[in-house]
Amino acid sequence: MGVAVPGAPVQWHVYALSTQAETIELPVGARMCGYRLAPGTVVDTTALLQHAHTLDLEDFSRTKALLSDATTLDLRVQESLQALATSPTVALAAGGLGVSQRTLERLLRKQTGQTPTFWRALARLRQTARSLGLHAAWPLAEVAAAHCYADQAHMNLAFRRWLGCSPARLQRDTQRLDLLVQSGYGSGNESAHG
Repeated sequence: MGVAVPGAPVQWHVYALSTQAETIELPVGARMCGYRLAPGTVVDTTALLQHAHTLDLEDFSRTKALLSDATTLDLRVQESLQALATSPTVALAAGGLGVSQRTLERLLRKQTGQTPTFWRALARLRQTARSLGLHAAWPLAEVAAAHCYADQAHMNLAFRRWLGCSPARLQRDTQRLDLLVQSGYGSGNESAHG
């Protein structure tokens, strides 16, 4: 992420995957630009930050080229994450990949620092948020049932943990909801670099 404060050079930062909602406070007049990398991307942080200081905040083509040079994707991880995003359970995802749940767990813990259960829960949340955007008239209890939450209260807990707000509040925050339904891991609208 790059942060530009008036009168100062752009500061670039690499952040690990957040596992819960976070608030970032910026000075008045600050601008920021962030790049969301595909889950499981390995970043050569030293090389990236060594060259990032020469970038302008709006120099998207140079920034993307630098990111491309400083990152790698493991196809096994990508395939595993896709299976978790599209399977209703971790067991079915592992079976579809032809591996044991333990093998899937070892791979994802080593490469992403998170468990298959974490990735399945994140995918389900993103898919649920997408439903909120596409089916605003659905009662929340029906949305919860459609995405295999035990009940609406469990869906509410997941939203508060991951997003810091309830599903009802998210439905009213159209700007935030629009961000969540964009392409990305588990959204049901993945791009190649999601």
